Amino acid sequence: MVRHILILIAGVVGGVLIICFACVVLSALVGGPERPAAGRVTATAPSVTLAQATQTPRPTVTLVRAKPPTRTPTLEPSDTPAPTDTPGPTDTPGPTDTPSNTPTITPTASDTPTPTRTPDPRTQYGTIDIRELESYANNHIGERVRLRGQVFNVGAGYYQIWVAKPGSYFDVAVIITYMGIVPPPGIYEDTYITVYGVVMGTMEGTNAFGATIRQPWVDAEIIEKR
Repeated sequence: MVRHILILIAGVVGGVLIICFACVVLSALVGGPERPAAGRVTATAPSVTLAQATQTPRPTVTLVRAKPPTRTPTLEPSDTPAPTDTPGPTDTPGPTDTPSNTPTITPTASDTPTPTRTPDPRTQYGTIDIRELESYANNHIGERVRLRGQVFNVGAGYYQIWVAKPGSYFDVAVIITYMGIVPPPGIYEDTYITVYGVVMGTMEGTNAFGATIRQPWVDAEIIEKR
């Protein structure tokens, strides 16, 4: 704003000076009325020295950051600690009563019972000639027998095993069920097992050629992989 005002003033002053200079020059050129011929007087125009208007420099304003007022800390009165209670004298415990010697009772040694030996349940199963079982299985229903053979078929709830037949190249096929037990895992075809079970007679079925076959049937109560 100040700058604009200064520029305006300088322009006005310069205009006035120019007008004055123009008036002087015109007066010199035109001159006054001619005098009678006595002698011609030449009027010399006065010289005018014009001073060049200088621009007033813009005042500079220096901003000085005011220092914040110094905060005088206010000292607050500190709390006066309350007086501590001085503990009174402690009671000295009196002598404790010494217990009298009480006799200890030594337990007498009791008779250790002799552990009873659990009989092996496999001893109640006898052996049977596989030829007898093949020919007369119904005559041995209810008997507990022991058989050993090789699995050749794994069915749903039963196995079929080959039991070696003495004096023959042909083995006897026996059906083994396990209605009251869970057989051990890992029994597959060609696995050798020992069966402890009850003779149930014979079971009939058809072979791959459609023929009716009859095989001895034993329900296993114990199955061992051996």
